[in-house]
Amino acid sequence: EADAVEAAKARRKHFEQFLTLAETAKQHFHSDHQAIWLERLELEHDNLSAALQLALGAGEAELGLRLAGALCLFWDVRGHGREGRGWLEQLLTLPEAHLASSARTKALVNIGIFATQMADYPFAREQLETALTFYQLEHDQLGQAVALRSLAELERSLGELEPAAKHLETSIALLENLQEPIELAKAVSILGIVEAYLGNPEIARKHFEKSLSIFETLQDRRGMANQLTNIANILPNIVDGRSLIERSLAIKRELGDQDGIAISIFNLGNLVAQLKDLINARAYMCEGLEISWKLGHRRQTAHMLISIADVDMELGNPTRTLELAAAIQVFTQKAGFQFNAYTQDVLDNARIKAEGIISAEQVSLAQARGRSLTLERAVRLALETPDQTDSAIFVERRKTNR
Repeated sequence: EADAVEAAKARRKHFEQFLTLAETAKQHFHSDHQAIWLERLELEHDNLSAALQLALGAGEAELGLRLAGALCLFWDVRGHGREGRGWLEQLLTLPEAHLASSARTKALVNIGIFATQMADYPFAREQLETALTFYQLEHDQLGQAVALRSLAELERSLGELEPAAKHLETSIALLENLQEPIELAKAVSILGIVEAYLGNPEIARKHFEKSLSIFETLQDRRGMANQLTNIANILPNIVDGRSLIERSLAIKRELGDQDGIAISIFNLGNLVAQLKDLINARAYMCEGLEISWKLGHRRQTAHMLISIADVDMELGNPTRTLELAAAIQVFTQKAGFQFNAYTQDVLDNARIKAEGIISAEQVSLAQARGRSLTLERAVRLALETPDQTDSAIFVERRKTNR
């Protein structure tokens, strides 16, 4: 019995040690020390998981949710989103979880964020709306602002741009009143993305630059890197855009920001494609695609597949373009979201071009094959090296049809 008591004390000490580490690290996630603390948590990843398992096994819902809550940004940045969502969901099943009202509500928001990344939209919406209701009942304005911002990110992913903009405006008003710069910078950035999707690049740029200014004041390098990428995506000058993305990518590599790396590399591919360096463009895009797929970010994966399908069309592989287009269409219908107008136009135009080059029978067969593909198989197809023989034949046929 004495041994059991000592063992319990040792487990408790282990848990408290790593709870302290995680909560200390969280305080530095939006400072110029973020890289150091992210790496320290990465080195202690196994010990942190063991501490979470101790909390789960002991039924310590509130302490477990405190630890998990402190780790959410680490999980997001370092590509452990699926693991983080799993821990949060398990902890919420504990009998005492309903007593930890604040920690529980924060967990619902973070689960909603992770589920949004994974295109699990109905589940994500349920978590975020439940959290928002709790925050409203508790008159927690900061909680409401964060939940509204997260809900707007979900709506943006679904193509619900007007509701997203309204939720963001409410969130921003609350955050400005509360003087919460970190959350304000995040909300302003997402509003910039929504405005860009609505076809308002100048308004979008003002939002991105405001967000960048806040992150610079905080010395938050990850936030700065994200805004450099956002600004690059709406610049008319490709050379200037490429310079910003390369700066952003360097920061994200330093931080080990897996999702950020994937997005920057992919966007670099888009810029290189505009310069008609299609082979290198495709290589960049596939590198970003592979990372996004491993992270479980399914909507982002589908978005990247569209650009690869478009490049494949230009490289002379209309069959693959049609297969990918059909697979993406099936996936978006099942997941229940829409792309923005520009992205949808890219997909539609690539499909129309391909249909105009090969025979009706070949079009039908390619589309049938595409509709049978899972998203995973579509990713595998995209990552295959294009068939240069087919490309050469295609180029000659296109010349003949002009």
